Amino acid sequence: MFNIISSANDLLQSTPTNCSEILFEFRSQYIIGKPQLPNTNAILAFTANVPFGDKITVLFCDDSTTVEVSTVSWTGKYEEFVDGLYDDDRVSVSITVAKNINHGAINIYCLDLFSRFVCHLDYEQSFEIFSGLFAHGNDHIIFRLLDTNGSLRTKYISFSDNDVTWNDDITRKEQLKNCLDATVFLDQNKYQLIPQDFSIIGPIEGNGFDEIRKRFDHIRSILSYLFLANTSHIVNGKALLQFTPSDPAEEYELDELSQNSVVPYIVDWVFKDDRCIDKAGIARKLISVYCRTKSSIISIDWKLLNSIKSDYVIYQKNHVDQYIEMKNKISEFIVECAKQLQEISHEMGDAFRNNFVAILVFLMTVLLTDSIDFSQFLKESVSLNVTAVCGVFTVASALYLIVTWIMGNQKWKWLEQSYDDLKGNYSGTLDEKDIEEAFKHDDAIKTAKCQYKSFRIKISIFWIVTVIALGVFTGVTANLHNKTRSTLNSNTVVEESADNGVTPSE
Repeated sequence: MFNIISSANDLLQSTPTNCSEILFEFRSQYIIGKPQLPNTNAILAFTANVPFGDKITVLFCDDSTTVEVSTVSWTGKYEEFVDGLYDDDRVSVSITVAKNINHGAINIYCLDLFSRFVCHLDYEQSFEIFSGLFAHGNDHIIFRLLDTNGSLRTKYISFSDNDVTWNDDITRKEQLKNCLDATVFLDQNKYQLIPQDFSIIGPIEGNGFDEIRKRFDHIRSILSYLFLANTSHIVNGKALLQFTPSDPAEEYELDELSQNSVVPYIVDWVFKDDRCIDKAGIARKLISVYCRTKSSIISIDWKLLNSIKSDYVIYQKNHVDQYIEMKNKISEFIVECAKQLQEISHEMGDAFRNNFVAILVFLMTVLLTDSIDFSQFLKESVSLNVTAVCGVFTVASALYLIVTWIMGNQKWKWLEQSYDDLKGNYSGTLDEKDIEEAFKHDDAIKTAKCQYKSFRIKISIFWIVTVIALGVFTGVTANLHNKTRSTLNSNTVVEESADNGVTPSE
């Protein structure tokens, strides 16, 4: 423990003429005579008590000379300064400590002075200071007490002379997100604060916290109004609150909102779990119905809180009924999905089977009937008609595959659209998390889609192989036809030459 004022009084054998402490600075001033000036060892011992991370500066001044203790080689200058004084000279001594945030903590050298500083700020200045501290990236603010033993804890702020251990059931970032999700607070970028920051938890130990406790209660009440409203804004020390979109915004002095002790409990209840948006909506609806004037808004009481809770119980019952109804519809839809999936898969399988049977029938008709002489086919004698029909069958089979793919994809899109429409029907009554849990994060539709794609790929591979085989057969027949045509042309030339009495060699 280091009581800087008491230690400075002992060092200088006097009391300060002025003493103050703000967020990042402690300052005290003394007027003493030459006999009260301490020696260098005493000054070194005093400055050594300042915790690591903070910087102390001590100035000794008379009418013409100033000695700064924190400078290099100050001891010699200080001794010369003391030797040059007369016994009746008066010396001004200034002690300044520049404070820094060290491991997330700020040192408080005098709780009474710091409490006076915090409690004399206007509300907007308080919002700015604490927002700035949280903006350093920490979920907590720790004020380490150096001059007294004691403790005051809120959910995310601590005053304590000992190390602090935090056991948060929900992180501040998550709590802040919940509050901002359910409220349109137009100053959220400027004031990154929530009512829970100033909600005192546990017993207060030690003395000197009365004013801070009152101040925190007032700030908590103001912030509770800002987050309980549907839309809120702070302008020139006044709050604009609109509880429902259909109601006009009303203007309130911040002091008017600082005295209500019930609203913070309503906000705690609203933002206690994941259903904060539903709870906030119910609370605002009842406030809009029962609190039609500014005075009734300011004087919200426990009766309204009980009404809000009762209305929420009724809402939960309806919510459960809708949830059960939704689960039943989902189960029915999943069964229907499986049935339609089987039908789509069967349709593709039937299409492949029909195509394959048609090809076999065609080949049997071409090769095993009177369409061509099979012995002539083996002797490389194929007509143009056979080649053309084979080509038509090849192209038709490929187009049939493409059309079957397109139809299957379209039917699947219709199935997915029906699924999304079913989810969308409950978006206004259930929150996103409930919907995802009820639909089991779309596992059923994803599994069905994977099964359909796997089946479609297998069928498509067989189909493509069949088309390729038919294409190869068409290519063979076309080649045979060309050879047959070349042979016939050669024979014709020979016959014409013979008729003219010319031998081939001539």
